[in-house]
Amino acid sequence: MLRTTDGGNSWDTLYNLSTFYQCDFYSYNLGFAVGPNGYAIKTTDAGSTWDTIQFLPANISFNDIHMIDSTTAIASADSGLVYKVYGAGFTVDTLYDSLAGSPLVIKDFDFINSVDGFGGGFSSGLTGLARTSDGGNSWE
Repeated sequence: MLRTTDGGNSWDTLYNLSTFYQCDFYSYNLGFAVGPNGYAIKTTDAGSTWDTIQFLPANISFNDIHMIDSTTAIASADSGLVYKVYGAGFTVDTLYDSLAGSPLVIKDFDFINSVDGFGGGFSSGLTGLARTSDGGNSWE
């Protein structure tokens, strides 16, 4: 994980113990990053230190994470599940299971506010789009 504070002229290594697929910051200090093997971390000091997010399955790879407010992040996984991480990362809920609902496995998504979001993914080799209007609890 790298950070720049001068528009990309120089970069500092913040974390190099794992591969990360995506990171998102709610503010300068508060951010999350996710990767393979259930790896998810959180910083509250602009990346100087990182804490592992507990209670997420270790046997899946996370594709994307987005903070929807200062205390909540949404993460998608290869398994087709979408998770909501609350507070300091100590409470996790499963929001969406593609195997129980729409077969779309959401790979990448973004929220325009705390409830409305759009995602892209695949199903049976085809790509598709989904949207949520309830903070990621359901996707159509």
